[in-house]
Amino acid sequence: MGITYETVVSASKGDPAAIDHVLEAYDPYINSFAAVGFRDGTGKHVQYIDQHIKTQLQATLILAVLKFDTRRAMANDESQAI
Repeated sequence: MGITYETVVSASKGDPAAIDHVLEAYDPYINSFAAVGFRDGTGKHVQYIDQHIKTQLQATLILAVLKFDTRRAMANDESQAI
């Protein structure tokens, strides 16, 4: 699932649906960083998603999206096209 530029612009303006779309797109990536592994009493490796870590990563992503300057991004794209 990709994220369009329009979705990023909407998310950066605080649109809840667009923010949810960004979170869904990044969910597998976030889960990979929130995965915690350990060995149980039988020595079997067990892995789970630490919800606290996942929530912190999602909050960091949301803050980054809300701070994203779409005007600056457009200026960079135009200068690189020349």
